[in-house]
Amino acid sequence: MVNAMETKNQIEKLQEEEKQRMAAFATEQLKNVLQLFDPEKIPTRTTSVYSRENLRTYLRNPATDSNNKSLRKLSAYLYTVSHVYRRMVNFKAHQINCKTWSAYPIVSMAEEVDEESILKEYERTINIVKAMHMETQIYKVMLQAWKSGVSYGYVYGDPEGEGSFYIHLLDPDYCKVSCASYDQGVLGFLFDMSFFRGNEEALEYYDEEFTTLYNEYTRDNIRWKQLPLERTICIKIDPDNLDYSIPPLSGLMEQVISLTDLQAAQDEIDSLQNYKMVWGKLNTISGSKNINDFEIDLDLALAFMRKINDALPDNVGYGLSPLDLDTIEFKDNDASDTNVLSKAYSNLIEANGSIILNSNKITNSASFKLALKAECEDAMAPTTQLNAWLKFYLKYNHNIETVVVEYSDISPYFMDDEIEKITKIAGFTSNSNDFISALSELTSILYFAL
Repeated sequence: MVNAMETKNQIEKLQEEEKQRMAAFATEQLKNVLQLFDPEKIPTRTTSVYSRENLRTYLRNPATDSNNKSLRKLSAYLYTVSHVYRRMVNFKAHQINCKTWSAYPIVSMAEEVDEESILKEYERTINIVKAMHMETQIYKVMLQAWKSGVSYGYVYGDPEGEGSFYIHLLDPDYCKVSCASYDQGVLGFLFDMSFFRGNEEALEYYDEEFTTLYNEYTRDNIRWKQLPLERTICIKIDPDNLDYSIPPLSGLMEQVISLTDLQAAQDEIDSLQNYKMVWGKLNTISGSKNINDFEIDLDLALAFMRKINDALPDNVGYGLSPLDLDTIEFKDNDASDTNVLSKAYSNLIEANGSIILNSNKITNSASFKLALKAECEDAMAPTTQLNAWLKFYLKYNHNIETVVVEYSDISPYFMDDEIEKITKIAGFTSNSNDFISALSELTSILYFAL
């Protein structure tokens, strides 16, 4: 009996040591993975200058690989150089923040319920989702999606075992949507393994799955490899079109470029407004038939001109002419210039449907709220894909099928309105089921959002 007890203790001790060793190993591997690049090698990046002519060429046939890649690069360029385009993209990307979510168990009403088992699974699910900290990951995912039309990510870590979770975004130029799972409709994608060709040392900073697939590529020369669905995330702004991806705001890019060009032209006008030119008159001798008969010697006049030029400030020029002395000022109507830029900006924002970025158009709170709601609904639409992915991820990585977790599809701007609505439903409904449902939703919102 004693020997059996000692053997059991030794087994448990060995199991605990092995668990700690594996956790330490996984943590170290995660650290190595999250480094993602060699700090000793400085990457080189180049940007191109684009024009409206370039853009029109890309939009004539956006389905080709070269054109949709060019559109994504143009979007990244405009995001860098255009404050207006950056604000439009950021507004869309910020809407889904994953700070508010609800979880509920799936219970059969026709069968006997094991309450203890349900509570354990519910608590386990809650702890996993909390450890994922999607509120720290979702912004970069949505930012890439609104800049490129689609976001591709590879998932690292184990939120249940080691409490770690990280999404590494992959370059859309090397990814391609390949399938949609029958379970939840989650999108899967291929990765172009030629990404590592000539840069094999970078594989050290990626999951071992990439090394395995790259080795396959070197053997079969098939560069597009399917990444495992349970380890990836793919969010597409236009899920009805899986053939190719272009920036969702590509229809506004020409106006953004025009606004940038207009601002550059206005800057040139502004600089000319501060410039002045002075002309000195050279009179001709009265009655002389020689057109070059001036009253003053030209060499003497030029000597005086040089002296005057030396005394003038940089923004004033001096010249000689037979004409009367006068000044020419490059001055225009400041108010009309400002109105031209303001109108161009307003047209761009209105084309985007955004009342938020143009506060001059906000006349009252009611119109503001209605316009904001329509804009937020567009930005919140990918929540459906996000929730499908989360259910898929929990099922195939943590074997969770009896608890459903959903991120809120309510914009942060309207969270207070949602709480007020649910509170009224919970306070005035006569149906007990409606009351419990409303109270449960309100509790989850208050707990996770506040």
